[in-house]
Amino acid sequence: MACWRGVCKRCASTHGNKLEDHYVLGKSVGTGAFCTVYLASCKKTQNPTAAPRRRPVDHGGPVKVFERGEGPDHNGPEVAFHNEKRMLQLVSHPNVISLVDAFEDARAFQLVVEFCGGGELFDKVLDDGAITERQAAMLMKQICSPLAFMHKVHVCHRDLKPEHFLLARSGPLDAVPLKLIDFGLATSFTPGAKLTDCPGTVMYVAPEILTQSYEPPACDLWSFGVVVFLMLSGVSPFDAETAKQVAKNVRKVNYSFSARSWEEVSQDGRAFIAALLQKDLAQRLTAAEALDHPWLKDLAPNSSEPWADLEGLG
Repeated sequence: MACWRGVCKRCASTHGNKLEDHYVLGKSVGTGAFCTVYLASCKKTQNPTAAPRRRPVDHGGPVKVFERGEGPDHNGPEVAFHNEKRMLQLVSHPNVISLVDAFEDARAFQLVVEFCGGGELFDKVLDDGAITERQAAMLMKQICSPLAFMHKVHVCHRDLKPEHFLLARSGPLDAVPLKLIDFGLATSFTPGAKLTDCPGTVMYVAPEILTQSYEPPACDLWSFGVVVFLMLSGVSPFDAETAKQVAKNVRKVNYSFSARSWEEVSQDGRAFIAALLQKDLAQRLTAAEALDHPWLKDLAPNSSEPWADLEGLG
């Protein structure tokens, strides 16, 4: 990451200071509805002989820049900035990307977040060429664990998809922590209260979101189920030629385990997915229940390994 909170003395407290006092922005690596993401380097001032228990320093990291808006939606960037900042402050968890610092000036608002050097999870799977069902369960447990924590503090992510899972650093899948990122669409919720917007990507959204009347946080568990399906088979459960057809498949819960890739997946794995991809919210697993499911809790105990070639993920 750019620098760790408390390691760099000048970054330990940035209240009233400017981003450029502490970081040098590099190239743009992505854009969102209200922000542009840049790699950045920290202007290092930490003592290299600091306490040996300090977390390691990386020289690069992402900064999300929200340019102050103009026109009818001029408050959009500011609202997005404060929402994402608040969400990250609420969901401090080992498997959630950390908020390092926040700044604002006359031109923009900026969030500095943890650098994850291992890249996207599915890119790593493709590079490795294969994954066992036990490995998949281990990785999915690292996704479900922060969901359970978030939902307990009444935060719903609402945008779970493969590109939002990063590896904290380079290394074997079995040894590197997984991080959930991008809380731009996350929201606080009151149990029982309904929302009426339609966030997310159609391939991963729950059917109730398409009705624009839904109660968080169950929609996260549906999206999680889609990710598990993709991880175990290499294909998306509701894939179609157009977004309209995808949405139709989602509404009808039109998926199957008939593809050849499912032949070596345990019955526990298929049952776990089926319990997540439930249209009836009363039947859909909660995050806490998912963590207690045998497939996740015991890491695919009935699997046969190794088994999967996931070239289809590309």
